Amino acid sequence: MGPTVTVTATPPPGADGTTPAGDTVSGPPDTGTAAPRGTIPGDGTFFVGKEVAPGTYRSDGPADPNVPYCSWARLKGTTGNPGDLLAADGSKGPLTVTVLPSDVAFKTEGCKPWRRAG
Repeated sequence: MGPTVTVTATPPPGADGTTPAGDTVSGPPDTGTAAPRGTIPGDGTFFVGKEVAPGTYRSDGPADPNVPYCSWARLKGTTGNPGDLLAADGSKGPLTVTVLPSDVAFKTEGCKPWRRAG
């Protein structure tokens, strides 16, 4: 007899962006393919430990010259409530952020891809 495997499934979000448990789901859909290790795409909300590894990341700044500003946020939840925000910043130039293992998610908007520093 082979090993026992346990699978936990999360229902897909409804049209309002929430699961039956009321959790808000954001970011790109899980396509089964992750970004290259040590990188974070420029836009979206990414779960720490699953889609983003903790560590220090750098972005070269805004991705669109017509919108010369990019921002990031470290989150302790994804409900969209102000209490979910741990830290945030933005810039017209390069940015550096440290994503902690205790963060639930990392959100980035308008930035060139992030790459692991060091």
